[in-house]
Amino acid sequence: MTIRPYLTVFRIQALRQTQYRGAALGGMVTQLFYGMVLIAVYHAFQSQTGDSVRLLRETATYVWIQQMFFRGILSADAELFQQIMSGNLAYSLIRPVDQHTFWFMRDLANKLVGSFMRLVPLVLIQPVLPEPFRMLSPFSFLSFAAFLFSLLGGMCLSALVHSFTAAVAMRTLDRRGIVAMINLLMMLFSGNIIPLKFFPDHLSGWMRLQPFAQILDAPIRMYMGNGGMAECFLVQAFWLAVSLCLTRLFWKMNLRRIVIQGG
Repeated sequence: MTIRPYLTVFRIQALRQTQYRGAALGGMVTQLFYGMVLIAVYHAFQSQTGDSVRLLRETATYVWIQQMFFRGILSADAELFQQIMSGNLAYSLIRPVDQHTFWFMRDLANKLVGSFMRLVPLVLIQPVLPEPFRMLSPFSFLSFAAFLFSLLGGMCLSALVHSFTAAVAMRTLDRRGIVAMINLLMMLFSGNIIPLKFFPDHLSGWMRLQPFAQILDAPIRMYMGNGGMAECFLVQAFWLAVSLCLTRLFWKMNLRRIVIQGG
């Protein structure tokens, strides 16, 4: 099976995402506002505990990367869910492609391009922010390269999680319950609401090994040079492999006997 159709759908979906410049600008303003508020709250909390300036700047860096890739965590391919709910998925099944890979590439394009359109303005605005609110530079060139590679893995893992929710929606014909539950778990356990380093020490080890931490927390730790790169990559690769196998199996089972509703 050729890879060309999947690269084509990725390119088309990426180009489509670039058309939503107004939404990207609104998202950037929202992320800028919430980033400033969160940093102010965390600084007030940490100043009471006597944390060093370096730790305060690391917290600011964590928050800004959170905000830059917020869309990469929560965004899902709305068209796939719409087709499942309406029954129009029957037309997609006619395409001579692997359905799981096809929709995975669409969702991955949405996440990467949507995040990039918010990332660039937030990076460019850093020099004009007050000193305590600026993000740190990467720990080293190697850590920055590891961050980019791990971040791509995290976006792939996020797309696989949403692929799983779509598979559940095929069975239940209702997306609301599974989407609400998965989004809550990802927001909390990826470090998007509260940085995982703020959790109690006896939970930190477990928190960093669970799958949702590999979406955002692991790449951020690589950016700042916190933690072993080899261990982070091994854990992330493990959860990518497990998620890929489970979602593909779930899709295969569903497509063997799928219920198409609608008129």
